[in-house]
Amino acid sequence: MAVHPERRCEGLGRRLIEAELAEAHRDGTDLLGASFGAEPGLMAFWQALGFRTVRLGLSRETATGEHALMVVMPTSPHGERLAIELAARFQRLLPNLLAFELRELEPRVLLRLLAEGRSRISVMTTAGIAMDVAFGHRDPATARPALQALLHRCLAQWSTPDDVEILALGAWAFQGATGAGWHPLGVAGRRSVLAALRRHGTLSCRD
Repeated sequence: MAVHPERRCEGLGRRLIEAELAEAHRDGTDLLGASFGAEPGLMAFWQALGFRTVRLGLSRETATGEHALMVVMPTSPHGERLAIELAARFQRLLPNLLAFELRELEPRVLLRLLAEGRSRISVMTTAGIAMDVAFGHRDPATARPALQALLHRCLAQWSTPDDVEILALGAWAFQGATGAGWHPLGVAGRRSVLAALRRHGTLSCRD
């Protein structure tokens, strides 16, 4: 699906998808799916329509230069159960992929994916550990699961995928990113990154 640049922001894409969904309902189709290059703007469009991510390619596509992303929308009760299962399976796998095969994934894409998931660690636990990290009482590396859970909470409640501190926390907590150049906080090296996370990332989620 594509909309001419001069006709964008008119709701045409949404209407096209709604027409496809209506036809899928009539035909008895269980799932409607789409695949496209994982770019934050495109992801926001499909997520706003209610589509769920079920797969992400491990390497960049030659044609788009992006990782291929597959999303689905259920169009029947059976499709709803299937979509929930597929999306949950992807979310369970995602942290491991981010630590290895997808370690170089662009942080804004990373946060868009994480925003679809949910953490099972309690709010009280994550808040207490975050404060320990923020005030230097705990090494962030020993608090990584709680900080990952805190990031999920931030995305679900009030932060946006464009907040620079949240981008930094996501890149560090899931991808171990401490390099220079692309890093959202503009610092290099493990010590500098962890210090910046203490000043910005953990406290911005806690406030």
